[in-house]
Amino acid sequence: MIISGIRAELSTFVKLAGYLPIPPVQNALKLSDRLNTYGRVAIENHKEYINSSAGSNSISLFSRFLDSSRNGDISIPQISAEASNLIIAGSDTTAVSLTYLVWAVNRPQNREIKRKLQAEIDSLPLDASLADISDLKYLRMVVNESLRLYGAAPGSLPRVCPPGGAKLGDYFIPGGTTVSTQAYTLHRDEAIFENPGSFVPERWQSPTEDMRHAFMPFGGGSRVCIGMHLAMNELMLGTFVFFKTCPSITLAESTTDASMEIENYFLIAPKSHRCEVKIVK
Repeated sequence: MIISGIRAELSTFVKLAGYLPIPPVQNALKLSDRLNTYGRVAIENHKEYINSSAGSNSISLFSRFLDSSRNGDISIPQISAEASNLIIAGSDTTAVSLTYLVWAVNRPQNREIKRKLQAEIDSLPLDASLADISDLKYLRMVVNESLRLYGAAPGSLPRVCPPGGAKLGDYFIPGGTTVSTQAYTLHRDEAIFENPGSFVPERWQSPTEDMRHAFMPFGGGSRVCIGMHLAMNELMLGTFVFFKTCPSITLAESTTDASMEIENYFLIAPKSHRCEVKIVK
């Protein structure tokens, strides 16, 4: 993600860097090539699956992409690029959100939150259906609160105001103006969220209308993340399985507020790039 940002903003610099015989630089510049390779492998794997008896009736995003009768103009490299984008969007984001959720729940000041979450999770067997897991109210509140404070992409999402301009409240915005909102600021607005810096899942038990409108961990409007429902299912299921199988987990001494400080390069990550835990026997 960092290299993609540099490539977009400093393309000339990236071209010059390609001539530097420095292994770490060359390794970083080849990240996109490796992702495209993963995309091509994903396509080939899916082709094999839909050609098998098990997947002969499979209908998915990529089976539609690969249907030449419907998408004859889409080349394999284009589909590969889409596949690599989905690999990032569907894995890195959820991983970040789950990492911060595990950290937040296991912080010493949140013992009561963990107790309540653990008690609710323990009410279901490990092989519970996704439908039953989705009905766990406190689990959903914990996931929402984690997304409020530690959503994977909380930065600004620029858009250009259409020709003719637009009126926002008492303000007129001329056409062509770049505008943006960012979840990080909205989710910490003390006029909307009481005690906004604290991890309080209970605030989602009866959210106000302003809270619902301001909550945008997946963006908003017509460009909202198309994978948001899949992501919520992943977060609910991932959290359930983690605490069901590792109920005695605690934070390692190396995991501190300083090590978990947010580093933001479009997708956030802990400054230490890890959240180390230990199992207490």
